[in-house]
Amino acid sequence: MLLYAGCGWQIVRFLALTTLLILIIFPESGPAIILLTVWPAVSQLVLAAAFLFLALDSVRYGAYRNLLLLGKTIDAVVGVFLLLYQTVALFLGGIRPLFAVLGDLEFPAGAALQPAALLYYSLAAVVLLDLLFLLLLISLSPTPEPISSGSLPEMSEVRLEEE
Repeated sequence: MLLYAGCGWQIVRFLALTTLLILIIFPESGPAIILLTVWPAVSQLVLAAAFLFLALDSVRYGAYRNLLLLGKTIDAVVGVFLLLYQTVALFLGGIRPLFAVLGDLEFPAGAALQPAALLYYSLAAVVLLDLLFLLLLISLSPTPEPISSGSLPEMSEVRLEEE
């Protein structure tokens, strides 16, 4: 069941991150900009498919576990780096925040969070969920394919004759 959740998370993650990027950084963009924004990220959907296949048949697609481990590790490492960078930029200063482009956006005066803070907490939530699914994958033991005598091919006796 958790692997199905992993599949769903990868799809939500892809849609949320690309939608936020398009709406916030390119609010009045045309179809070409949208496609150029989505194109590099669309390979993230392979991770969703791998989660789904692993959930459907963990014996047959057990090798996908290693692919998922690699993908989620890369996601988590880059996410933690971005989160640390953004934390230093927002709270300690000295470097330009990743979301500095949002300084021109105006939220209503009564809004609970300003755009930079909203994106900071969104980034933190994505990194946290990525780390949780990475821990899930690490906790899954690899399932070796069972070998039964019925699945082995029949071996016939071969005799070599000397000439």
